[in-house]
Amino acid sequence: MKLVGYYGRIDMNKIVKVATASVVGLISAAVLAGYTGVGSPKVNAAVITQSELHTGSSINSYIANNKIQPVGITKELHTFQMFKYNTSGNKPVGVVFHYTDNASNYSARNEANYEINGGWKNAFVHTFIDAGTILNIHDTNYGCWGSGPQGNKRFVQFELVTARSRNDFAHSISNAAWYVAYLAHEYGWNLTLASQHNGSGTLWTHYDVTHYLGGTDHTDPIAYLNSWGYNTSQFLDLAKAYFDYGGFYDTITSNVAKTYNATISENNRNDGLYATGPYYTSDQTRVPATVSAKTLNGQSVKVLRQAVTKRATWVQIQTSSGAVWWMDKRGITVDYDKVLSSRTVSYSAYLDQSYRNDGLYKDGPYMTGPSTFEFAAKHASQYDKQPVSVLAEETTSRGTWVKIRLSNGDTWWMDKAGIKTYDSISGEKSLGNVTVRVTQDKRNDGLYASGPYHTSAQTILPAAKTLKKYNGQTATAIREEKTPLATWVQIKLEDGSTWWFDERGITFFDSILSKNDNTSTVIVRQDNRNDGLYASGPYMTNNSTFVPAWKTAKKYNGQRATVLGEETTKRATWVHIKFADGSTWWMDKRGVAPFSFDKVLSTSNVSYNAQIIQNSRNDGLYHDGPYMTGETTYATASKTAKPYNGQAATVLKEETTVKATWVQVKLQNGSTWWMDKRGILAFDPISNRVNVNYKVLINQSSRTDGLYATGPYYTSLATKLAAVKTAKQFNGQEATVTVEATTPRATWVLVKFANGSSWWMDKRGVTPQQ
Repeated sequence: MKLVGYYGRIDMNKIVKVATASVVGLISAAVLAGYTGVGSPKVNAAVITQSELHTGSSINSYIANNKIQPVGITKELHTFQMFKYNTSGNKPVGVVFHYTDNASNYSARNEANYEINGGWKNAFVHTFIDAGTILNIHDTNYGCWGSGPQGNKRFVQFELVTARSRNDFAHSISNAAWYVAYLAHEYGWNLTLASQHNGSGTLWTHYDVTHYLGGTDHTDPIAYLNSWGYNTSQFLDLAKAYFDYGGFYDTITSNVAKTYNATISENNRNDGLYATGPYYTSDQTRVPATVSAKTLNGQSVKVLRQAVTKRATWVQIQTSSGAVWWMDKRGITVDYDKVLSSRTVSYSAYLDQSYRNDGLYKDGPYMTGPSTFEFAAKHASQYDKQPVSVLAEETTSRGTWVKIRLSNGDTWWMDKAGIKTYDSISGEKSLGNVTVRVTQDKRNDGLYASGPYHTSAQTILPAAKTLKKYNGQTATAIREEKTPLATWVQIKLEDGSTWWFDERGITFFDSILSKNDNTSTVIVRQDNRNDGLYASGPYMTNNSTFVPAWKTAKKYNGQRATVLGEETTKRATWVHIKFADGSTWWMDKRGVAPFSFDKVLSTSNVSYNAQIIQNSRNDGLYHDGPYMTGETTYATASKTAKPYNGQAATVLKEETTVKATWVQVKLQNGSTWWMDKRGILAFDPISNRVNVNYKVLINQSSRTDGLYATGPYYTSLATKLAAVKTAKQFNGQEATVTVEATTPRATWVLVKFANGSSWWMDKRGVTPQQ
């Protein structure tokens, strides 16, 4: 036996079988291969006759004349590798006929056991067939590895085992042909030879796969068949005979829901009742019924479904007790529907068969008489969307029916649900020729010339022209009309054409509700905003302001600007603003704040020394006044006190605002600036300084006063630190006081000592001489 897996050809005859045979002798094949159960034959195969064959063949004639009966299928599915077919619906599209090419083995069982127990997880076929067995070992709903990569993913595959005699060959061919017919029934194939249809048939040999699909080089079973005077055309003829007469159940060609009342009429009949389906369509219905419809004769039943097979038309009925059965339709009499109400009407409508196929009945509503019972000979779908005149309405237990007149004059009865009336128009009003924008980014609205959609025969069909091509253009809105479906507007486009379409396909620009030309100074506040800037007006008031702004006020955050005017829409109040760079824009008023400088709450002229302290600060320097008290002091300072850290300065003035106390300082370079007082170290001011001239005695018995050359202690950078020289060395000496000065700490005297040096010291360290 030769199998072709996906990765190449495997010749199993060349593999030693001794070990496998000994193992099989000890352990059953089922245990070794993961066997999932043995099933009985699926169907009872039938015997064919010579009249059912159409191609000359001595073998086929032998089968017919000797009434050889196929054995049916034995299912013994094992756990081979499972993979889906690469076909539509993942179902097989044909069958490949193999020959085992093992002249010394005549048993499908032995061939299958070798494949099962040899570990051939990736090299196997679905079924083995000999004179007495059709042994199916792999689920045919999944592929197998026997005919190369192209065949494996498309076809069911079986192996024909060597026959030891002409009689065995006839039996094995009978089984194989019947099996092919069974597969054709199972998967809905029309049996044709691949070799006769240029590689597109459903019955393939391994040779056909090699020739048309490739991936393998085998030529079986051609030579083997020829050795018995047999060929594939004769095999196809036999398979077709089994397809038609091989004992397969009747095919249900139609099975539709039906609902009507009927009476069992078995006076001259004795129809069987079947629970699961029409007679001879399954295992359960192939034997004569054990329950007869005669037992229900004269009873009223409800018909649920109607099915057709080659034998008859069948109905599924439900009895008054709730029991459900299938029976021959000829065993019932229809109870026609009564007309419950009838009236003459006159209105216009049109046929709507989009998801329907309503029958047209000449003599009255469906199921009200013999001529309206069966399927309609004509259907409304062929007149879909045509206008009709409705002439009458009648009601039955099934629904309401209408009598219609078509445009060609013919009259018919049909289900009222298959027609639609035109939409009524309400709420008409003029739109005053306002300008709108066509908005079709996510829409494709139809255009209607004569009125809103679905209000006349001319507007019921899908529009031939749509608004999409005008997307983004402006248009003039003329009128508005409402229907149950939507609100519709009539517009005039830029090309001059006038159309009706869904109002949701346009955008009305915002109206200006109020405006003023008031001017003011503001500050742009965009810390938590990102307002768009619009050149030609407030947002959404014209076509150029419809889209989100490409420029925003974020870049002007913190800047002062001038408001030139205001306009209000339903969305917001908008300001026309002029920025410092000279550009003018419209923006949301909420993105600006009124501008007001800080008021100076107090001011005083001072004169004291200080030291610039910026170790952990970086105070701005302002030329014209404290920060935020004028136009030139509003922005962040371009210069800071940091470079002057540690330097001495003279404080000339102090002013207080809500933010801080500010000092005007004169730096050593002569420049004058305003800065935060917290950024300086203020020395003691001298509140009183007078020139004097009197003698004193240095009194340092219990003191050690420091001596300062340039002024009293802590009145300047030079006197900030503790003195390195003290008056102790001059204790008891006489000296002259030439100046007195007062600070918050003490009264200080400038003393001239006998050695000619002059020093400032605490007045408490001297005693005036009488």
